Amino acid sequence: MTVARMLKRQMLRGYATQCRRLVPLYKCVDARPAASHTVYLQGFLTHGSSADDWEGWTDSHIRTVKANQSWSGAAVGFAWQTGAEGDVLGRYPLPLATLPVSAWYLTIAPTTTVVAAVASDAVASALRLVRQFRLAEASACQHAAQLAEELSALPQPYRVVAHSLGCRLAVEAVSMLAVHERPVELHLCAAAMAESVVGDKIRAIAQQEDSHIYNYFSRRDEVLRIAFRLTNGEDAIGSVGLSADYGDSVTNADVTRLFGVPTHNSYRHRFDALQRTGLTLREQRRLTQQQPSVQEQDEAAEEAAEALREPRAAMAAGGAATEAEAAAAGMGARASRLLERVALPFGVGSLGAPFLQLNAHATRLARLAASRSGEAQSAVAAAAERASRMAVGAAVRARRRGDVAWRAGAAAAQEGDIAADAVARSTAIAEARSAAASSTASRRGDCDGAASASMRPLALLAASRRRWGARLFA
Repeated sequence: MTVARMLKRQMLRGYATQCRRLVPLYKCVDARPAASHTVYLQGFLTHGSSADDWEGWTDSHIRTVKANQSWSGAAVGFAWQTGAEGDVLGRYPLPLATLPVSAWYLTIAPTTTVVAAVASDAVASALRLVRQFRLAEASACQHAAQLAEELSALPQPYRVVAHSLGCRLAVEAVSMLAVHERPVELHLCAAAMAESVVGDKIRAIAQQEDSHIYNYFSRRDEVLRIAFRLTNGEDAIGSVGLSADYGDSVTNADVTRLFGVPTHNSYRHRFDALQRTGLTLREQRRLTQQQPSVQEQDEAAEEAAEALREPRAAMAAGGAATEAEAAAAGMGARASRLLERVALPFGVGSLGAPFLQLNAHATRLARLAASRSGEAQSAVAAAAERASRMAVGAAVRARRRGDVAWRAGAAAAQEGDIAADAVARSTAIAEARSAAASSTASRRGDCDGAASASMRPLALLAASRRRWGARLFA
């Protein structure tokens, strides 16, 4: 044993005034391969001398063991000086000391005097609360050595769950232990300590590979948001979380949604839910880190594309002459068959000549591929493939042009039929109109003759009347 180790042991024994202060809370009921013990630490203004004082933590521990296969073994509580000892007014410093005097003043003093008395009592009680918190904080640092000795005596592995000011005690004690004596898990619930005070110790604990720290914080914690800030002048990590990055061994869990009002003293009743939330966040972080970044995904895509391009280059560089010759010959044969199947219906005319040229070009490429060495096989095969595609494209375009010409002829014939029908209809209409005009003219001539014949007697009668009138007036 080294000298530093011996001095450390002597320091632990000097600080430990009461040894073996672990209160049994839950007995081991199975033999799962997990942590053998879970040590619970309570916070400020709480008792811990009997098992009844740990009722909320015990119930949460039982639910956690039933729901989680990795949790098993016994649960113990560490009893320490938290500020809860003393008289009633010392444990709960409320403005009650001057109420009897204030009640007597109600009959003889004005209201302002009563309000001033109660206000002064409230200020005095608040100062007492601050003083008790300071004493409890100092007690946490003093009991850290005793807790470290108790933890070092526990069989490995084990875990520690601390609440409020008990988190300060847990961090101080764990930082005193050797690496192989530290817990595998450290759960900090509503930690009443500033990051500027314990940040370096948390970082040192987090450097251990086989341990993990969970920090559960709530932004609606009424005690830490008001009382702790007024007492210390800065925020607690149990109300705002850890701001620095402590690596993968620290999980910062915001559990505000799990609590209502009040919050600070409700952690003991909901620790099973806190533990599930911490495990979920830890697993999500692990999966996120395993996913490749955008740059890595782009690099993988480029490598895959390069791997797809490599076979053709490998064929050209590796001298696979037989496969290249066979591929080129097959391409030339397919080009010839396609040319014959497409060009024959059109005949050897203006369309057949380009097809025959492409066929001859593909044949020459196939022969060249069979006679050349391995370094030119890929280019020859690609040229033969392009020739085949050109032949097919030319044939398709020729067929399309033939279809267009046939459609144009059909449209012209249809237009000619329509024009002939129009001429026939116009001729028939003209003949009908001329016949109608002649019949109308003949009917008009008959009517005029009849009218003139009927008007002749009337004219004679009028002339005779004029003659008789002239005779009478003469």
